Amino acid sequence: MSIFRSILILVAIIAAVYLVWWDFLHPEITVLYAILVAQIPSVCSLLLIAVRTQVLSQGCISFGLALRANAVAVSSSIILPAKLGDFGKPVYFKRVSGFSVPKGMAVVVEERIWDIIVLSVLFCLSAWFYMDGVRYEGYKFGLGILFIIGFSILVSMVVFPQFLENIPFFGAMLSRHNVIVK
Repeated sequence: MSIFRSILILVAIIAAVYLVWWDFLHPEITVLYAILVAQIPSVCSLLLIAVRTQVLSQGCISFGLALRANAVAVSSSIILPAKLGDFGKPVYFKRVSGFSVPKGMAVVVEERIWDIIVLSVLFCLSAWFYMDGVRYEGYKFGLGILFIIGFSILVSMVVFPQFLENIPFFGAMLSRHNVIVK
């Protein structure tokens, strides 16, 4: 075992012992319980992200490999700024399974695009429900218009996917996932 790994394990043990000691000194604050509860959504999130990676790679990446790569990406994103740890996934895919780096980068970019779409939808829904209790009906009307426009674009993407072929990224992505029927 390398000296770096030994030092890292020693630091982790010291940190765990300190955390338990601190938790016993402050019985009104249960840090260990909070950490345990926080692990449940984290593990579920990693599992769902691994499934998404496997689906976006069209099954070329196994679930276990996607799970390990996402764990590496999340861990390295703690150190690197701006989610740059995600760009380590294609290199990990290449080293472990031979999945090419450009295809891995395409999977990472697709993940980020779907993240933006899902977060935008969740933002609009949460803003819509928040504005339900606010007295300013003008804001609710504006959010309603934005939601209707976004929903119309989404429905048109599903109903008329052949019009999206001219958009460089979406056309390639939709044809790769067999969404565009010719």
